[in-house]
Amino acid sequence: MYAIQSNTKRGPIVVAAGDDLSGKEGYLVKLGNDGGTAKAYLPTAVTDEVLYVVGEGAAAGSNVTLIPLEPGAQSRIVSNSTTFVPGDKVVGYASQKAGLATEYSGSGAAFIVGIAEEVGDTAGQYLLVRPVLSHLTV
Repeated sequence: MYAIQSNTKRGPIVVAAGDDLSGKEGYLVKLGNDGGTAKAYLPTAVTDEVLYVVGEGAAAGSNVTLIPLEPGAQSRIVSNSTTFVPGDKVVGYASQKAGLATEYSGSGAAFIVGIAEEVGDTAGQYLLVRPVLSHLTV
């Protein structure tokens, strides 16, 4: 290992919940700063950089486990739609559906979380997504 990388790790991280993330396993979240402390928050816009999936949720202020999205590994994200098909671009925010996998509308700026790799025919299903993590400006 390179010495400069000696204090890094792969895999899940544990941070405080900035929002109530109880029962939000499989939801997308972003990291935010609260007085120098990293906290997990649900997205508030389609352009938010949601780089983590909740592995184990908890109430605001309690510790949560976050799984980083990695292009080399698929992730399962709770879907808010019944119309996903393989190849659809996935974003992490739709009005009143913060943190759920949502199809990109095809217009406007967005942070693309990944590409759907299976049919999503049930709202609430854990949709198989390949993370790509990119900004899209239209």
